[in-house]
Amino acid sequence: MQFDRYCMYDDLKDLYTKTVPQIAKFEVKLEEFSRDIVRQQQILGRFDEILSEKASKGNLSEFKTAIDRKYFPTDQFNKFKEEITSKSDKTLHKVNEINHLIDSLGQQITRDIFSAVKRATSHLK
Repeated sequence: MQFDRYCMYDDLKDLYTKTVPQIAKFEVKLEEFSRDIVRQQQILGRFDEILSEKASKGNLSEFKTAIDRKYFPTDQFNKFKEEITSKSDKTLHKVNEINHLIDSLGQQITRDIFSAVKRATSHLK
């Protein structure tokens, strides 16, 4: 029988119902992360403007030293951001591949069903 090479529709449907919601959750989190980064960049930009206007060079030097001791360095943050972006891109690529495979499988199943119905009804003509 030709159907030995294909998964059952219920298995495919089960896989689809398990993966799509998880992918959607990941996309929502990724969008939230992107919005948070934009907001943080805006906040930091405004904060930098205020500091430039009101602080002397000596105060800025002291402030930078204190910040370096207490907070996450920007270069490490950028590296972390690049890793997340890379993983996100890979995940989205995999999602696209899965969608393509599901579409291909659906098309093949449709062709197989059409062929089976055609064979089953050919004696009725």
